[in-house]
Amino acid sequence: MTLSKEQEMQVRSWIDSKTGSLTCPVCQSKSKSVEGMVAMFPVNTEKNVDMNFQMPVVIVACGNCGYIMPFSASKMGLITKD
Repeated sequence: MTLSKEQEMQVRSWIDSKTGSLTCPVCQSKSKSVEGMVAMFPVNTEKNVDMNFQMPVVIVACGNCGYIMPFSASKMGLITKD
């Protein structure tokens, strides 16, 4: 799912409201880039990664070093559970 400009703003607002100002855990930069889509991450079930169980995430990348941070699209209100 591609994010609209409004959804990208929603992501940035949500992250700022939860973190204050997101700091990269690798380089401590505060620069961030919201990747423009919701990706599906496989979920680890017990001891194995099961591709049948996936979680929708928004990827936020550090604008300096490129470290990626996945955030739950559901928690952000971008995806509703049926």
